[in-house]
Formats: sequence, structure tokens, C-alpha cells
Amino acid sequence: MNAKKIAILAATFIILGMLYYILEDPAGKKEKKEPAAFVPGFDKASVALISITGPDKVTVSLKKDNDSWTLISGDSVYPANVKPIDKLFETLAGLKEDTIASRNPEKFGPYEVTEDKGIVVHLEDADGKAVADFIVGKNGPDIFSTYVRKKDSNQVVLSNGMLKNIFDKPLNDWRDKTIFKLSAVDIVDYKVGGDINLHMQLDNGTWQLVVPAAVTPEKTAAEGAVKKFADLQAADFTADNDTKTGMDTPKRTVTATFKDGTTKTLLMGAEKNAFQHYVKVQGRNQTYILENHALETLSPTLDKLTAKEETDNTAAPAPEHKH
Repeated sequence: MNAKKIAILAATFIILGMLYYILEDPAGKKEKKEPAAFVPGFDKASVALISITGPDKVTVSLKKDNDSWTLISGDSVYPANVKPIDKLFETLAGLKEDTIASRNPEKFGPYEVTEDKGIVVHLEDADGKAVADFIVGKNGPDIFSTYVRKKDSNQVVLSNGMLKNIFDKPLNDWRDKTIFKLSAVDIVDYKVGGDINLHMQLDNGTWQLVVPAAVTPEKTAAEGAVKKFADLQAADFTADNDTKTGMDTPKRTVTATFKDGTTKTLLMGAEKNAFQHYVKVQGRNQTYILENHALETLSPTLDKLTAKEETDNTAAPAPEHKH
């Protein structure tokens, strides 16, 4: 092979190498374009109203008043649970137009992004200006994605995330399930009556058991009962009457007395199932459903109150002496 052919081949290899370098960008690959935000510039602080209407045509509205949220459904008004609201905001802030599934209105029905088939979501600010208007449709082919469409757009987006779980919740999941939110350090007397008898009093910062035995109870169990009472959360609500829930003849009462002499009493009714009981706060109409493990913490047995915390009494091995 003569020198001219060698030079031509060498030049060819150099050119091919340069093309490869340019096209493949070995220094860091070409950056993939980030999908556009589904709600550009979303700011949760600006949202004053959330309205969600499901395929059943039942509308749930969440309204912000200063820093608190209220749940409105028909004529009913309840304090709202902020956890699912925060999750909704977090989801919207991260929602991307990951894949454009269609721009054909004829596909709205199959993707369930119509107002009669989907979940219609409307957010607005304090001035009544729309922050977001969109429809959540059916799950994507891998169930971990969801079809969504802005109400004023023909573009159907397949977005990552199981969005139905975020927006389509039962009414009670939007409700605040707080039974008590009190100051545990202000409780000075604690009684359980009915099917269990227990009485504790605070003496110089230490809980003392009065009934069923005059002893100093195990600290964790005693303080755990008081703290659970002060910050008590329900599992759910029920609209069943007092006869069905056993609240007409409560089986157990739990009463806390505070430094100022005021009291709060929890009433326990019938079993809902093997894991839950019906409870009500004395003086309130609402009946709650409470997990049995919470009731066990509120009403510790004498054995639990007098059990000592286990400690490691294993003696350390004697050090070896070298001679």
C-alpha cells in the first residue's frame, strides 16, 4: 500500500473519530430535555380553595382560612386533615408532562379525562383566580402512571404517579381525625372506670398509682397513657346511633383532670370489630372509631404498670491478665 492510500485512510479515520465525538458527546452525553411542569410556577401558598368532584358527582371542597383548612361537603363542615392536602400540593409541584398520550378529543373518553368519567380538580387563590383546572383520568398501562388533561386543552398527558390515590379519597380521609390535642404536662389526675378501674395522681412530677394498688407505676406505661390521651387520633368516624355503637351505655370511661380543675372524658362503647371500638368524647355528638392498641395504651393493666423495664444484667467478662 503506497503512502498516498495510507494518508487517505488515516484522514478518513480521523474524520470518523471527530464525527463520533461530536455525535456521541463522550464528555458528558447530551442532556435530556426535562419534561415541562404540568402546572407551571405552582405555588401552594397561593391556594385558598381546592374543589374535587368525582365521577359520582359528589364535590369535596377544602377552604383555607388563615393557616387552617376546612372541609365542606354539601351542608356539612368539618376541620380538614392537612396531611392529604400537603401530599396533594407536593404531587402537583412535581407533576410533569412526561409523555403526550394524545391530542385527539376522541381519546378523552377511553382515557377517562372527561368531566363525566374523570376526577375534576379545581384550585383557586384568595381572589377567586384559577391556579389549576384539570381532570385526572384512568391509570396508565403500568398502573404507576395516570392520564391527566387540563380542562382547556386537548392534550392528554401520561404522567408518572398513581394520582387517583391522591385526589380521589373518601370524605372521611379529608377530615381531621384528632380526638384530643391537649397539653399532657397539665394533666394532674387520671382515672379509668367501668370494666377497668385505674386511678393515678401526679405527685411532685411523678405519677403515683392510687387504684388498684398504692404503688409507683412503671414510668413508661404511666406517662404513655397520659400522653396518648392528650394527643389522641381516631382511625375513622361513624354516623351510627348510640344504640348501635354502645354509646348509650358506655363500658369504660377515661377522665383526665387538668391543673385548672377542668376535665376531659373519653367514653368507650361497643366493639366495631376485633381490632377497633367505638368511642366518644363526653359532651360531643361525634362518635369515633379507635384502634384497640390505643385503648390498651390509655388503659394499662396493673401488670403493665408495675412491670420493671428490662435491663441488661449480663456481667462483663473479666479482663484477661497476661503474665
